[in-house]
Parts: sequence; C-alpha cells; structure tokens
Amino acid sequence: MTIEILGEMCGMRTDKQIYWYVRTHWRHFFPAIPCHQTFARHCKALSVVKQKILAEMFPPSDDLHVIDGFPIPICKLARRKRCRIFQGEAAVGYCAAKREYFYGLRGILIVNSKGRIISFVALPGNADEREAVPWLYDTITGWLLADKGFISSERAEDAGKHFIKLVTSVRKNMRQTMSYELATAVMRARHEIETVISRLSRCFDAQTTRTRSIFAMLGRMARKCLAYNLSLACPIT
Repeated sequence: MTIEILGEMCGMRTDKQIYWYVRTHWRHFFPAIPCHQTFARHCKALSVVKQKILAEMFPPSDDLHVIDGFPIPICKLARRKRCRIFQGEAAVGYCAAKREYFYGLRGILIVNSKGRIISFVALPGNADEREAVPWLYDTITGWLLADKGFISSERAEDAGKHFIKLVTSVRKNMRQTMSYELATAVMRARHEIETVISRLSRCFDAQTTRTRSIFAMLGRMARKCLAYNLSLACPIT
C-alpha cells in the first residue's frame, strides 16, 4: 500500500505504471517487491483494507460535511451495448453539470470542512444521488451540505432521525428559509467539494476506472483518496 500511495502521489495512474516507477527509482527501499502480476493481485486484494485505512486515518472530525456526486464514464455512450465490464452495475446516467449523458458509474464524495475526503460511494450511473445519504447514518452527525440534486423532504426527515441536518440549495420556485448571510456561508462551504472533485479528477484521474470490477474500482478510489488527503498534509514537490 505504501508503494501504491507513493505512486499515486508521484503521478502514476495504473498498477503497471506504479510498479515500474518504483522498481526503477525506489527499488533500494523495496528490495522484496514481487513481479508485476503479483503486485497487481496484491493491489486488488487489499481493496477493503485501503477503504478501512481511509476511514481510520480520516474519520469525521467535526459537525460539518459536504456531499456531492460526479460521473465516472466507462466507455463512450454509443459503445455501451458492447461493453463487457461492470455489467449489472453500470448504467446510463445524466450529468447536470456538463449537461450530457454518460454510461458508467456515479461516484459520491463526502468531505469535511477542511477539504479532507472521509468517504466514497459508487452507485450506478442512473441511481439517485440521495441513495448515498443512508450510508452516512452511522458515520457522521451535524450538518450535511448538498446541492439541488439532494432535495427531498422525506430524506431530510429521515436523516434528522439520525442526527444529520441535510441542508441543500433551493430551486428558483422555492422559498429560502435561511437568512442571506447563512445561505451565503453554506454556499461558500459547499463549493469546497467542487474544488476537491476537480483536483481529484485532474491530478489523480478519478473519473477513469481502469478496472474491470467494482471491487477493484473501490480499492483504486480509496488509494486515490488516501493519496489526495496525504498530499494536502505533505505535498511532493
């Protein structure tokens, strides 16, 4: 896992790239590194471990969290019927931010007020983003900021029973219940996750799967989330 995270922080995106980079430049630190095929199998087998490490190293630390989704395309929309990977898990979805349809998965990120990623959920592309909220019932408490896609009085009431106050943006035909100052502060805090998603996509290639199973993909995303969080604390120059 040290090799994986080091490779991600150094700009490597696949197991093969990470393996050969470390083998070429850092072999003296890892003299017992196995062959490429064994290394790739180990990366996949440690998927759950990496997710648990993310939860242990970066647990919920305050009463303010932000949630948002982003598309993870698998292939071009026109090729979806011939795609053999993620069958039964991927679907055609719509990205409101880009105003386009895609075929793949929908990633859901949860970050705290300091911009650290604390959790990641993967849903089918056509899934409702609000389905990710119940995953947080036993994890966080306090305010959960979201965009208009999470508007639901039933979901907000259900979240309130688990000590989570779901706060969303309002549509033009809805009445704003918060004061202007509070609404502005909420909007500013919610924009933090858009920056996180942008950096995760641009610097860590998070919107490309490069795997053939949801199990391996979750492990890969946990690796990227760990690398992202650690890069904030100790950036590599």
